[in-house]
Amino acid sequence: MERVTGDHSESNCQRNPVFGGAGATEGGIPWASAAAWRETQRSLKRTVAASLADLGAAATLAERIMHRYDLAGDLFDELTDVTCGACPRPCCLDAKVWLDFKDLLLIHLSGQEAPPGQLRRDWWGRCRYLTSNGCALPRGVRPWVCTWYICPDQRRAIARGLPGAPVRLARWWPQITSWRDRMEHAFMLAVYRPSGSQRRPTSRWSSCGSLSCR
Repeated sequence: MERVTGDHSESNCQRNPVFGGAGATEGGIPWASAAAWRETQRSLKRTVAASLADLGAAATLAERIMHRYDLAGDLFDELTDVTCGACPRPCCLDAKVWLDFKDLLLIHLSGQEAPPGQLRRDWWGRCRYLTSNGCALPRGVRPWVCTWYICPDQRRAIARGLPGAPVRLARWWPQITSWRDRMEHAFMLAVYRPSGSQRRPTSRWSSCGSLSCR
């Protein structure tokens, strides 16, 4: 089993916009506290509602991503059936992952309900949504890293029994990653006006494009 960290390093969290006010990031995990999580969801919901007329490009990209998630979901449901149940130490037990800003943005732009809390409260506990039957979250509201990470056993299963899947995945993953970047950029363009006239639909935003950069 390999350790899964994805792009969830502390520097990446600080580079992305972070909602939730002071104390939103605990030990590098954004919005780990219940209060910060609730404030983040309220802020994003209000921001999306206030900027809805200008969010067409971002919403279209979110729709594309969700369509790809649906296609990939069928493949991964099949993969998990033949690999995860027999794994002595599933990756989800040790993976240090969480929902980042792009994940939350996709959830809100696609009209889904955010989970009741961040995946983990600290570095030591396991994901709160991991059950004996697998992940309790629908694929569309999981972190992107939970979808794109393919363990060695799954790679072997793909090579043995799913012809054409490696080609599809090799095409889909860069597409989704690019669309997520473009979705975030389109959101920022819609929320922040050019020429110094910024929209502030929810509360005080800092100069780095967030309520809290740390």
